Amino acid sequence: MPPPLTTILVGVVLAWVVFTFVSALLSRRLLTVVVKDGSVVRAAGKVPSDFYAEVVDVLERAKASGRADFKMSQGKPVLVTSGDLGADVAQRLRNVVGRFPVAKLKAGRPVRHRAKA
Repeated sequence: MPPPLTTILVGVVLAWVVFTFVSALLSRRLLTVVVKDGSVVRAAGKVPSDFYAEVVDVLERAKASGRADFKMSQGKPVLVTSGDLGADVAQRLRNVVGRFPVAKLKAGRPVRHRAKA
């Protein structure tokens, strides 16, 4: 093969590998919620609406700022928090996750965050 064709082929293969890796990482995410001073700033993911409502309720009652990421790890939902969310808020969020079967969490619809006026 001529050198330019080899370069193009290698580029296409590398692009495919990167795309596959990124989509695999993103498919593990269930929900990401960013909260500031007790109000949700941004939310993204695919979860049941009742699960999302309970997560927002816990975060709004906490009046804290930070980020809560719900991801799938080894077939189980895992919570990763950052920011000013304390251990007590993280435990309440884990309790919410524990109430929902994994199949129901995976079968959720896209979250539609509506900012409060």
